Amino acid sequence: MEKTFSLLDEISFVAIFNKVKESTNYLVLALIFSTIVLTPAILARSFYDMSYSMQMRDPVVLLEGPLYTGWFSQLGCALWFVSVGFCFLSLQLISKDHPMPRMRSFLIYSLALTTFLGADDMFLLHDEILPYLGIKENLIALGYFLAVVGYLLLYFKVILKTQYIVLGLAFFFLGLSLSLDRLPGQKIFTPGAWQSVLIEDGAKMIGIILWAIYFYSVSKLTLKKKTMLKYLGLKNRPMLMPESQNQKKSKLPDTPHREN
Repeated sequence: MEKTFSLLDEISFVAIFNKVKESTNYLVLALIFSTIVLTPAILARSFYDMSYSMQMRDPVVLLEGPLYTGWFSQLGCALWFVSVGFCFLSLQLISKDHPMPRMRSFLIYSLALTTFLGADDMFLLHDEILPYLGIKENLIALGYFLAVVGYLLLYFKVILKTQYIVLGLAFFFLGLSLSLDRLPGQKIFTPGAWQSVLIEDGAKMIGIILWAIYFYSVSKLTLKKKTMLKYLGLKNRPMLMPESQNQKKSKLPDTPHREN
């Protein structure tokens, strides 16, 4: 007989204590990430006199600008980390006997690359921070190029089993935006003109959206084994009967043959 649900049982001291024990790992993880995020703000305030207000408050409030200030850029940053979420979730749930070889390492590389791209977009790494640290923009561009080429060479067989057209278009639009960013504005448009802003940032947004959609499709392939078998051409392969079922089948008594 099934046990009926009781609210009092769920909120009892014992139930809450057991739930806290179950949540220990997640609470520790939350503590670690909270420390990682808050520590730089505290150090910056202590050693560089950067006020907490300037670090923590919303830019719209600090700049006293209209509510739509920077919404396009913030949406792009959010979409980068949506892609990070798809990669991380797929990596956590991928089965050890997954039919596609190298899928796990592909997801790890994808997770690292997407995280760096999102952090670059959010914190202006290649625009401000890395040049400030003495790393030249040409060297940064070379690093991006090598990372992407290595990604494609190492995992081209995996990528060909996915929605690679979407990934290819994502690379195209992101590359177009980066190229326009590095070219002197006066060669194409007047510096700061709306056409330059629309094309450069619009191309980047399209690339980010395509990137997120691609990793959404990858997560579906990773988590749905039947779909992956279809992509690998194994749809019609006969399924092996589990050993337990074979044993049960062998234990069944033979039906007597009735003679006519």
